[in-house]
Amino acid sequence: PLFGRVGGAPAVTTAVDLFYTKMLADPRVSYFFEGVDMKKQRSHQARFLKFALGGTDMYGGEGNMTKAHARLVKQYGLEMKHFDIVV
Repeated sequence: PLFGRVGGAPAVTTAVDLFYTKMLADPRVSYFFEGVDMKKQRSHQARFLKFALGGTDMYGGEGNMTKAHARLVKQYGLEMKHFDIVV
């Protein structure tokens, strides 16, 4: 699987840490994370990436990105422009 080719769990952890460091430093999106338990969020994101890269068949997340982020749309006005920033 791709998971092993990208470096496995250590690479995923590094990527997640770098991702959130950048997101929290970017005023265009950092407010989406106010009040979020970032240790829990990082762990959740790592589980998602491990699943997406074929490292595990266990995820346990929503599975539907629209539903998973509905609160952010309603509460903070999450839009496609924010998705473009994140990607």
